[in-house]
Formats: sequence, structure tokens, C-alpha cells
Amino acid sequence: MNLLAIELSSRVGSLAILSDATVRAECELAEEDRRSRGLFRVLPDLCDRAGIGLDDLDLLAPGRGPGSYTGLRLAMTVAQAVALPASRTVYPVDSGEALAWEIMQSRKNDVVAVIGDARRERLWLGVFEQGNDGPMMRQPWAVLHPRDVPRWVPDGALAVSSDWSLLAARPEFEALRTLRWIESDRFPRARWLGALAETRHRHGAPAAPPTPIYMHPAVTPRA
Repeated sequence: MNLLAIELSSRVGSLAILSDATVRAECELAEEDRRSRGLFRVLPDLCDRAGIGLDDLDLLAPGRGPGSYTGLRLAMTVAQAVALPASRTVYPVDSGEALAWEIMQSRKNDVVAVIGDARRERLWLGVFEQGNDGPMMRQPWAVLHPRDVPRWVPDGALAVSSDWSLLAARPEFEALRTLRWIESDRFPRARWLGALAETRHRHGAPAAPPTPIYMHPAVTPRA
């Protein structure tokens, strides 16, 4: 099975092609390529490096977030556009879940908290634990004030964020220093998104809904 993973939830986007769970080609996306035209310009070269054509793709795995709403919508739109001509399967995966799985594998930690900037002095948070076919969500995605985050994160969990350097510079981060952090920005990557999609699809697990996870709190209009 040939799979294209599209990860655009953070400021570092990436694409990857996997064949039977093996990464055949991958790339990070420059800013000018993180648009619909740019992606369709990059895709043929990626397919060439993987030794396949667009028509050989069987499964499209877009990252659904949480993260940038524009990036999430674009990932879903491109996946659906590539899938449509031959009625291929679109199999969305949570980007934060793919990041949690990478951390579990690389750091050998069974519980990972994925945290991001929800703006307006709020953070979004999801907690995962190791399962048989990848991470299992221990607590659903939530938007919290920084002072409330520590009580949501289990003892022994490893915290990771694409926004770590940004958050660590803010005064409200003091409330989060009790957590055990990976002290660098870590971004979801298409290769892990694709690996998770391939594993779940092979075991017959249902795909995540084809809707972006956008965790920024609503803005109340002024009267």
C-alpha cells in the first residue's frame, strides 16, 4: 500500500510517502510551498523520489491538528483532491497524536502530554498513553488556563510542544515548570503521521473525522 501523509498543523510542514510502512520519500515544506499550488508543485518531485506516481497512491493521510486552521484545512483539501479522481481513501489522523507517538518511541516514555498555544492566555492539551496500535488518548483535547494544566498531566508524563520556546518566554509559563518537558520545539512530522495511519488502517481501525481540530477559544464580539 502506498500512502501520502500531509502534515501542516504547525509552522514546520512536511510531506511523506510510505510504502507498506516504509518511508520512501519525505520533505519539509518551505513557506512558499505551504499553499495549494505550492503543494501540487512539490508532490510530483516527491513521487519521483519515491519511485511511484500520484495514481499509485492508495491512502491519503492528512493531519487534522490541533494547530493552524489554515494549514489543517489545506491538508484536508489537498488529500481530498488527490483522492477524488480514483475514489481513494482519505484517512485523517490527529497531528498531536502522531507527535505523541514519535516521542513515545524515541524517548521510551509511555505517557506524553502534547501542549500548544491556544492564544488569549490559554493552552490546548491532550494526554496520550502507549497502546498496542499506537497512542491511546487518555484525556480528550481541552483548552485550559496555564495554572490548570499541571493537574491534568499525570505524574511521569513527558510534556512536548511545537510552541515550547514561545511559551517558555512568557510569565504564565511559571505555572508549567513543574512538568517534565522536552525543552525544544518539536513538530508533528508527516512520516509519523503516515506510520500511524498505516498501522491503524491495516488493523481495521476507523479513521478520525475529516474535520480540523481547532482549539483556539472563541472571540466574543464587542457590543
